[in-house]
Amino acid sequence: MADDWEAIRRDARSGDRAPEWPENVKGISMAGSALLGVDDQNRLYWDGHLVEIRRRLDLTFWQKLGAVIIVFGALGAVAQGVDAGFNFGCKQGWWSCLPSAGRPARAVAPQPTAPAPPAAAPPSELPARSPQPAPPNLTPGSKFR
Repeated sequence: MADDWEAIRRDARSGDRAPEWPENVKGISMAGSALLGVDDQNRLYWDGHLVEIRRRLDLTFWQKLGAVIIVFGALGAVAQGVDAGFNFGCKQGWWSCLPSAGRPARAVAPQPTAPAPPAAAPPSELPARSPQPAPPNLTPGSKFR
């Protein structure tokens, strides 16, 4: 096809336009449609230039507020998990844990020393106790109410 490409580019816009279109938007003439093309990946080109289509993500106020709440909740969950893991590691002895800087370490009151209790009688000298039945609400297999 031996077309005059300069003439096609010059006459690409028809001058007709829909009334609701912006003032600077014009229709494409039949000759101008020859300037449209696609490549092997089905990307659209106009006069050899890639036509980029971008869609901006627009969220409503309530969607943005919900996203912020979810992010803060997730950060709180992460902080709680780190704290629980640290405390678990302290209890397992995986690392040494110092008392909190804001609170003094709990002092253990000295226990008064009492005289040793008398030695227990040998088992043969203990009186025999009859087993007492469990209360009816705590029998094996019963459920708490």
